[in-house]
Amino acid sequence: MNRLQVRVRVEDDLAITTVEETFFNPADATLEGIFRVRLPEDAILSRFAIDRRGRYVDGYVKERETARRDYESKVYEGSTHDPALLEWEAPGQLKARLYPLPPGSTRKVLYTYSPVSYTHLDVYKRQTVTSPGTSS
Repeated sequence: MNRLQVRVRVEDDLAITTVEETFFNPADATLEGIFRVRLPEDAILSRFAIDRRGRYVDGYVKERETARRDYESKVYEGSTHDPALLEWEAPGQLKARLYPLPPGSTRKVLYTYSPVSYTHLDVYKRQTVTSPGTSS
């Protein structure tokens, strides 16, 4: 990884976290980029995008085997396609693969997640400061 940028935006009771990771290929050959994402226990992924010629292209959901087969059919030397694949590995754990990562180049991946449970925010909002002898 060459660069990591994390932004958190709060909307009402929801904290929306966006992560942008930049990868660099120092090798002399074109590589397939593989990285893993670990989300907080109570979070869901709402966006996954890769840069393609300077702009982000959002991913979409496909059946797992179909998506893997499509991705792998496009990953070969000299491919003019620019595929990426995001796979669920375990709760909160995802693996992303992208191709190509040409020699000396950088690629960016962007993903956004938010908490599913609002318990910690609800508890915080409900806490009140009371003076001795008063009740809330």
